[in-house]
Amino acid sequence: MAVICTVRIPHPLAHVEAVERAHPEVMSEIVAGARQYMLSHRRFASGSEVLDIDEYATREDYEAFMGKCRDAVAAFDQLLGDPPRVEVWQAVK
Repeated sequence: MAVICTVRIPHPLAHVEAVERAHPEVMSEIVAGARQYMLSHRRFASGSEVLDIDEYATREDYEAFMGKCRDAVAAFDQLLGDPPRVEVWQAVK
């Protein structure tokens, strides 16, 4: 059953994109995992924060992504400064 992961990043979009550009080695690892396990990725921004919404086919796919990319995700969180708030949502029938 589908899983949605919301990632609320407490920084303006310009800061998030600057971190991504400055650390392509971290981002390339995350993107490779995303291409392997995610169904979709959407990004939204307000003035002071960014919301990423990632969809996975199953909870196992989400856990496989995190298993593969845990170190890169942790590095990205540290590079941001204040870590994002992550919530995982399970689809219901």
